[in-house]
Amino acid sequence: MQQYSQSTFTTSNQAYGSHVQQRDYSKSEIQNKGPQNHMNSSMFKRLSQSNVFSPKNQQILQSMVQVSESPMNQSKFKNSSFILGNGLANIGQTCYMNSVLQCLFHLSGGKLMKQIEDQLQNEETFNPLHELIFLLSLTKNICENQIASYDQMCQVKDIVDTYATNFRGTAQQCAHEFFSKIRELIHDCLNRHHLTKSKIKQISNTASNPNSSPLQKAIDKWEQVNSIESSLISDYFRGQYLKIMTCKNYLCKNQTVLCDVFDDIQLHIPTLERRNSYFNIFPQSQDDKLENYLRFEFKDEQLQEVVCDKCKCKGMEIKSNLIRIPKILVLQIVRFDAQNNKKQNKIQIPSKLNISEFIYKSEVPRFKSTEYKLTGLIDHQGETLFRGHYTANILNQQDKSWYQFNDDQVQKLEQNYSSKLEIIGSESAYILFYELNQ
Repeated sequence: MQQYSQSTFTTSNQAYGSHVQQRDYSKSEIQNKGPQNHMNSSMFKRLSQSNVFSPKNQQILQSMVQVSESPMNQSKFKNSSFILGNGLANIGQTCYMNSVLQCLFHLSGGKLMKQIEDQLQNEETFNPLHELIFLLSLTKNICENQIASYDQMCQVKDIVDTYATNFRGTAQQCAHEFFSKIRELIHDCLNRHHLTKSKIKQISNTASNPNSSPLQKAIDKWEQVNSIESSLISDYFRGQYLKIMTCKNYLCKNQTVLCDVFDDIQLHIPTLERRNSYFNIFPQSQDDKLENYLRFEFKDEQLQEVVCDKCKCKGMEIKSNLIRIPKILVLQIVRFDAQNNKKQNKIQIPSKLNISEFIYKSEVPRFKSTEYKLTGLIDHQGETLFRGHYTANILNQQDKSWYQFNDDQVQKLEQNYSSKLEIIGSESAYILFYELNQ
């Protein structure tokens, strides 16, 4: 775990006092909140009556409800968008978890988490995963006005481990894998469809018309996937590829269409040899713009050893595009090799990213906007995947300033932070969150 001097960071409370409207409120303001004070208690009671909690987790959540609804934690911002939260205590190599949770709490100015909480409140029936969502809501509510303490974060980790079993223990973990797992669990919990396995199999086996156009096949696939599982999570994060493989035999030209959905895009860092072979993408050996890595992922490819299903000749050409784009585009810069050693390439990260060149040409006019704005990123500082330190840098939607969340400490970053990312670049940026300008 990388160590930082105490003087490097201001405390969360200092960050509030210096940069954010002080959350000072009178006793009457608290009293006037009325039933709102008991929202978490009411939700806890409903979940308890549904037998969602295990006995151990029920005790943990009950204590967190009491903290979240104590007078010192009643916020006059409770019913508005989440402005800026406090830090989360590190309980021993849990910086990966803290960074992911802060991004989840702050994405889209807190709107995503607020919608998740609203859906939880409106649910009529519950499943065990609602326990996890209630935990996330409580954690966010607690850190609205105070640092989530060591004991509280131990409780959070206990319940998270119940569902994210691969992350049990005290070892350092991959923040991207953890984010993907938490996102998957929330999606599964809030899935709008409750289908039997036989019904899912029936829908999955429904094939598109082989004579349909590539675009129609993509539409059919999208409708098929969303008829099986869709949620608030897929509303925000889901996009779709359109990959067309064409036989190079000029007498055949058979096409195979792949149109899978995705939740994020991985950007691989090629070796110097591969970079040199794609001079049109990387015109200079040190030209490390984020856009070039996207171009590398969506480049046309020649697959010489792939056999055509129709004529049985070798050789296929593949063209990759996007057919649907998400509200929140998550980009993972794949910095770690098979031995978990880190590639320290300094990559220039734009504050605005237009992805129109990667969209299937006939579909570009359909989108009101193809421009994204950088609103968050998770940094990894260190030399290997399992030896290093994660922090989250988040754009506050209210004052348009960037803040760093370093476990239990929060500090406002310098005013030209985003300009430095774009001009100088970053060798530590690992996960990027871009939100669509709508």
